[in-house]
Amino acid sequence: MKTTCLLPTSRNIAAKAAIVVIALALIALHARAALAITDADIKDGRFLYSLTGSDLSSTSTKFANDVWASTNVVVKQQGEGDAERRFLMAATGETSASFTYEFDFSGTAYVIESFSIKDPLQAAYSASNRYTISSQWRTDSSDWIDLRSISTVGQTTSQSFSGTDTISKTALEALGQLPTTIYYRVTYTANTGTFQTNHAQASRTAVASTGLNVSFNLTAIPEPSTIAMCVAFGGACLGVIILRQRNRHQATR
Repeated sequence: MKTTCLLPTSRNIAAKAAIVVIALALIALHARAALAITDADIKDGRFLYSLTGSDLSSTSTKFANDVWASTNVVVKQQGEGDAERRFLMAATGETSASFTYEFDFSGTAYVIESFSIKDPLQAAYSASNRYTISSQWRTDSSDWIDLRSISTVGQTTSQSFSGTDTISKTALEALGQLPTTIYYRVTYTANTGTFQTNHAQASRTAVASTGLNVSFNLTAIPEPSTIAMCVAFGGACLGVIILRQRNRHQATR
């Protein structure tokens, strides 16, 4: 009995490789669709998202489940009792890290009118290492826009920020029409050396408090029937005006 061994051709190998690449790309896209927002999540025209101390515990998976993209960022705890703090830390030994949230309302009946972000940042002073932590936001159609930045470059003490930044309706309209999606990103950079444990933190909070807090004010998108009614009403009003002007013109002849 004769046995034939079929070796894979270069064409077959290339085809299989392409299939693998496409599959991996689809998996990556699916993994990024992390935070699903529906109409049921919106209360009185507002949507709130937060990372609490409980969400940043060693057993919680909320950050991992909700974040759109993350590189070299770990959930970390420091201290004990009332002094314990929890945060999103740039991984030890790395030189860069980042995480990005996608707040996508395209599947709802709303657009974003304004939003505010509170995300406590802290960069620890180190004699041999310097760090910069920055936050940014963008829409689907805009570039990244700087929000907040702290740095120990040129400093002799640790740097921190714990305030709230608000993006107004005017600022959003300046980019075009009101958006349905906002991306929020935090980047960590080791300007000198590498990240040391607990030195670069975002969303810092006490156990019983809140770190990252994002609040959206939304406005409802008019229903097609409502738009059609407005168009019809406007057309009727215009018709009445034209008719009155015509009758007035005939009366003066």
